[in-house]
Amino acid sequence: MKLNLAKRTSRTAAAAVLSLFVIAILSGACTQEPAEPIELILTQSVPVESVQTFGNPPGTIGNLHTFVAPISEDGAVIGYISGQKVLTKTADMLVGLTDKKDPRVVANIAIEEWHQTMTFHLAGRGTIDVAGARLLNADPKAVFPHIKKVAPQALAIVGGTGEFQFARGEVTTVLNADEGYTQTLTYLLD
Repeated sequence: MKLNLAKRTSRTAAAAVLSLFVIAILSGACTQEPAEPIELILTQSVPVESVQTFGNPPGTIGNLHTFVAPISEDGAVIGYISGQKVLTKTADMLVGLTDKKDPRVVANIAIEEWHQTMTFHLAGRGTIDVAGARLLNADPKAVFPHIKKVAPQALAIVGGTGEFQFARGEVTTVLNADEGYTQTLTYLLD
């Protein structure tokens, strides 16, 4: 009986030491300083656009719009951006958003929801992948939807390649006067 009690006490002590060791490691990991986000500001030229309606009229859910454009940093072209948008909700499905409660919307502007993916191809450095939903003007005269009269909107940075592998963050897109865009990428590499 004394032998069993000694074994139990020894096991309990070993488990306690192991628990303290694990707690010490975890608490050390939790006290590390958070990484500072990296900001990359790129200028996108006016995109070359293509529309695939698959035989449907413009403004039909599922229509596909693709684009490509050079991107520059501090005036020097450093790569290009490519992407696509798929219409997911038409203006009549989003009528309630024009009541100024949604900060992305200016009142009395018809909008549509599009699912968008983009890839920033940075020569010699890698790619940054972006995805998410965006509200765009529902202009029946426009062949291609653009961000106009809608507040800047962020999309998620979901990964990348090369030096951007494991990138996580967001990109905010703002329409410029020349119909190009300023793309502000804020991300962490984890």
